[in-house]
Amino acid sequence: MTFRRFDPLDSARATMMLLGVFVHTALVLPLFYKSETETDKFALALIYQVIHIFRMPTFFFLAGVFASALLVKAGYFGFLTSRFKRIVSVVFTAEAIIALVILPQGCAACQVIGPTGYLENGWLHLWFLFYLALISHFFLLVTYVWEKVNQANYKKLLSAIAKRMTFAPWQVFFLALFTLAIPNYIGPDGALRMTFALIPNLSLLLVFSLFYVVGWIAFFNMDQVLKSLGKYAWLNTSIGILAGLSASYLYRTGNGLWEQLVYSQGMWFVTIGLVGLFIKYAPKRNRFFGYFTDASYWIYLWHPIFILLFAYLGVLIGLNIWVSFVLTSLLSLFVVSASYTYLVQDTKVDKWLSGRRRRELSKEDLLAEKKKR
Repeated sequence: MTFRRFDPLDSARATMMLLGVFVHTALVLPLFYKSETETDKFALALIYQVIHIFRMPTFFFLAGVFASALLVKAGYFGFLTSRFKRIVSVVFTAEAIIALVILPQGCAACQVIGPTGYLENGWLHLWFLFYLALISHFFLLVTYVWEKVNQANYKKLLSAIAKRMTFAPWQVFFLALFTLAIPNYIGPDGALRMTFALIPNLSLLLVFSLFYVVGWIAFFNMDQVLKSLGKYAWLNTSIGILAGLSASYLYRTGNGLWEQLVYSQGMWFVTIGLVGLFIKYAPKRNRFFGYFTDASYWIYLWHPIFILLFAYLGVLIGLNIWVSFVLTSLLSLFVVSASYTYLVQDTKVDKWLSGRRRRELSKEDLLAEKKKR
């Protein structure tokens, strides 16, 4: 299997990162626009919830696929080295900066999500990287022990499961049912919980671990999985959208049990469906997705600074909240993208964060394909 087969998954992962800009703008604007109407509040919450139902589940599903591929390609030492570079070192370096800024202020910028203590909000937008570090290293340890005890059984079992993975709607339905065994992963707002707390939420760890494991196993029969994801892409996405809308209605009517059942279906169907759409319509690396695949991590790390800045300026000059939403999101995206282009791209920092070797491999695959022709 050539590395280039991961191009649509790279594009999907980068898109999930970039959507964080719009999610965080929707969360931050109420900090500055105190006179927002109920309609504004509802619309901002809707933007957040529509994106949130699939963004993190999709990210962890893809993380599982890439982690399994990395272990096969680089071995245990290579896996640990890569995770340290791209996740662990980034999280704790950024966290040190966050601590210096947040601790003296009592996390005043976190009021939009509730309690203002550092313990409850210290990870801020880096929380999912902390969860990914915990999940990826835990399952690496499980894999290591399992392979040491019975390597043949490990590969045989996972390959057998992967061969049965078609991601047809009935399979996605049952995956969503498994999620229901996990308690309290839906928050009081009727959406998947989000926590910035330094202490991880066990329910979220389990939910994201489930998506991660499904992605991890899927790699063992990736040819079939890629075809199946594309085959059922529109059907799965459509079912997911319908389930998400139904969950929103059930939440407003106060039907908690059914809302949780339908929400889990929406979460899984949209996640699997969207990945399939990327496989169908973005199968190869192009200039647009290629750039943002490389830049998305840098953009995600630094965009909150500019969201806060542009949201504040929007209030200062009297912009309408929705004009501010558009300008804050797009200007933040533009400024951090420019900083990547002129300060980071093709530097050691870029290689450390984004794995420049991935771009080189994609180019090698393209050259090899041209030679065959």
